[in-house]
Amino acid sequence: MPTENNAVYSNALSELPALPDTLIVSEESIAVPASPDEENMVSVTSNRAWTLSADQAWITLSENSGLRNGEFLVAVSPNTGSAPRTGTITVTAGAKIRIIGITQDGVTGMNETAGSLPGLSIFPNPSNGSFTVDLTGSDAIIKTISIYDIAGKLLKNIPVETGNKFLKLALDYSAGIYFMHLNTDKGAAAQKIIIQ
Repeated sequence: MPTENNAVYSNALSELPALPDTLIVSEESIAVPASPDEENMVSVTSNRAWTLSADQAWITLSENSGLRNGEFLVAVSPNTGSAPRTGTITVTAGAKIRIIGITQDGVTGMNETAGSLPGLSIFPNPSNGSFTVDLTGSDAIIKTISIYDIAGKLLKNIPVETGNKFLKLALDYSAGIYFMHLNTDKGAAAQKIIIQ
């Protein structure tokens, strides 16, 4: 039979404030090559149930949800395009949301520089948008130059006169990271460029 003190204690417990939502993920961003050969594990620390979603079909998650602390695997389909691509994973627990950015190289590996064109020089880099492309130290002939944004969206195709190995380009884009993709008779190459 409960005593008067037990009844007070019981009521006091039911009136305790709920703990605030907690959500911690082990990764804020994941970079993967064009042809990934392994999955990436992400740990979740939470005091409640959580859900997962990916905004791109090429990102596959091993779980859709979890309860409190747990893990999930991130698998990424090969990127057959030449431009890098990005996506996000959203982890939600109550009112807390964490975003994990996924960046995948293009098939040519366009994260910093890609392809092999000995004698290629792009300068100054970074610049205010004015770049010089110098291929005079190579026997390759530039056919086209393409500019991509960080998300892999093609911004501009620049045709090049036959035999031209020294080009001055003026790119009128906002400050940020872009990729310059050169298509030549000896193959393709890409380089990260920065506009300040």
